[in-house]
Amino acid sequence: MRIPFADASPWVFSAAFLALSFPGTPPCVAADVAAAPTLLEIASDPILERALYADPTRLLSGVGQVNEFGAVAENAGSGGSSHPAETSPMNLEAQRWGADLVQASLAMRKDPTAGLNVTLYGLSHERSDGSFGPENDFQHVSFFLEGAARTFLLLRQAKSPLFETSGKNAIPKLELAAERFIQSGDLKKQEEKGLLFTHRFYLAAAALGEVAALTGNPAFADQAMRLARKGLAQAKADGTNPEKGGFDLNYNAASALFAERYYLVCPDHELRLNLKNMIRASLRREQKAVLPNGDLSLSGSTRAGVDAKHDGSGQVKGKDTKGILQAFVLGASIEQVPEFGELAKKIAEFRGWWK
Repeated sequence: MRIPFADASPWVFSAAFLALSFPGTPPCVAADVAAAPTLLEIASDPILERALYADPTRLLSGVGQVNEFGAVAENAGSGGSSHPAETSPMNLEAQRWGADLVQASLAMRKDPTAGLNVTLYGLSHERSDGSFGPENDFQHVSFFLEGAARTFLLLRQAKSPLFETSGKNAIPKLELAAERFIQSGDLKKQEEKGLLFTHRFYLAAAALGEVAALTGNPAFADQAMRLARKGLAQAKADGTNPEKGGFDLNYNAASALFAERYYLVCPDHELRLNLKNMIRASLRREQKAVLPNGDLSLSGSTRAGVDAKHDGSGQVKGKDTKGILQAFVLGASIEQVPEFGELAKKIAEFRGWWK
């Protein structure tokens, strides 16, 4: 089976998608799409290489270890195999970290197999109807779907042979999971949550947009554009992407980061411009939480330092330094604002990650 657009970058795909799905698209729009960078290009940044990728434990901080089969955190404690039974319960959301490990490996020009195995372990639990069992609700599925799709986009952009060998089986499973996500009512639940937690709109947009870029399925692209517009409608004048009615250190950055990933596969010129404006405003708002010494302030956050973690530990959410760093670095490239990169460096220096 040949994967649609397997030898094209997501932006080449997007130009083709525009031409096929929107006849009469102005040439300047198609040219703008085709000329844009890929995620792998802008994620292969020296700041991220030094601050995050050089020590993979920083990407997995608070997550736990990965076993030889690719099972993460509590999933690694089940004594799982490389081909677990469909009925084996698992925390699907934990397997999303495979994409970050693949991203780090490719950026550092290393073998991405370990990260790919994390993604494949999650996909091995997909059932014949595209679901992942009753223990994995729409939140688990949306996080994993974005990570899994990003894994294969990065492998394709790197022209890795692993894209062809693993993608021929994995990408149809991603398409089925995305169809299930839309048709089962999970997407509607995600949208309802998005009214309170804005990052959910951009998460779902990135997930479906990335699957659209891999499969060429315009239904996913349409849903992603609709969700991104709903996210934009939530933005406040000061750049806040509201979480529980206000600014949150972690999730404001998460909105920016998911929007950045979606921006790179979005086929609509006007929507990309609006996303770009939102990303810049959001990072300017995030900048206010960076103290002069590089520490991150939780003052005024609605969730970080307030809400309990989802792991049952009873601990409150801390600072998502790794996500904030990525949001600033990707934003520096997309927005052409070097200052955002310098902020990321300052944050890394405070954490002792700049060595």
